[in-house]
Amino acid sequence: MSDPYTELTTDHLMGVVWARPCLARRDRRLVTLTIAAVTGQRDPLRNHLRASLESADLSLAELHEWIIHLAHYGGWPAGTTAYALLAEISREPTAGLSTQRGPSDART
Repeated sequence: MSDPYTELTTDHLMGVVWARPCLARRDRRLVTLTIAAVTGQRDPLRNHLRASLESADLSLAELHEWIIHLAHYGGWPAGTTAYALLAEISREPTAGLSTQRGPSDART
């Protein structure tokens, strides 16, 4: 079982914030990835990069394109960190990488 802080935070984020209407899960993922990258939150960035691939919210090609955009608008250090983390994740044998977008229902 998780500690109370982690449990409460996860329940609120996934049960309330991520479940709100108007933004698709893919859109929320892009926003979250960008915020984690530009604020230097390496561990959350790694977690959301992995989750993006495993959930098929974003493909490897889409994440690479996001990194190019990130580097130009969010700064080279943020882009370089994201690039390095994605390279690490893509070498993991259990990464569950998606090279193509998942079914359309995965976008909500």
